[in-house]
Amino acid sequence: MKRAIVAILSLMFSTMAYANSMSSTIGTSSLYIYRGINYYSQGQSYASQGRPIVTGGIDYSHEYLGLSAYVTPEDSFNFTSGILEPDTDVISTLSLSKSKGDVSYGVNTNYYGFMKNPSNNMFEYAANLTYKRLRLDTSFINNFVGLQTGYFYSQASFKPTINDNANLIFHVGYIGFTEPAKIDTHNYIDYKVGVGVVYDGFSYELSYSNTVARRSVFTDSISTQDSAIIVSMSRSLGVF
Repeated sequence: MKRAIVAILSLMFSTMAYANSMSSTIGTSSLYIYRGINYYSQGQSYASQGRPIVTGGIDYSHEYLGLSAYVTPEDSFNFTSGILEPDTDVISTLSLSKSKGDVSYGVNTNYYGFMKNPSNNMFEYAANLTYKRLRLDTSFINNFVGLQTGYFYSQASFKPTINDNANLIFHVGYIGFTEPAKIDTHNYIDYKVGVGVVYDGFSYELSYSNTVARRSVFTDSISTQDSAIIVSMSRSLGVF
């Protein structure tokens, strides 16, 4: 994992001299809800409750090329003890994109690197298409957090503007596992509605997230907080 992170960061800094822009962001959220599921609870004991998080990251862009690395607290699975543990996830992304008028499209690869339990590390391969305020994404992971099952995700998001500083947020996504019965995991739909506001250099979001599933998405021994109200705030530390 360390070699992969070093390689990505080396590529980022090697292109720095040619990059159009470089920016960094820091943010906080009342819960870490990712694709409808709570992914940070400081371990299995609090899996049904969730915990606030603080995240940070850096981005480079050069014409069609994008490079980023973000750090976030996240639970991971310890295959030796068989329990969830608090961990740190370094998410590195390499992307290629192009725009023409109101349409943009691109492909990207994400590497999720867990510092404590590297057996959870994984690559994700994705593509996206955007028309004005509507965005469509699809992605695939061949080994979801080390559980030996494939994972594909498709989503649509729409963010119509209210005014120059505010917009509504509508999102729906579908997660499917290639071998759901193998790990007692269930395919599901997630959705989110909310509002985003930009004020005095800060971005704020208030949203409601939930999933449509027959029962707990993951094995019954791990409860997940599917229905949640999330408050988040972030700020760009500048472009240079």
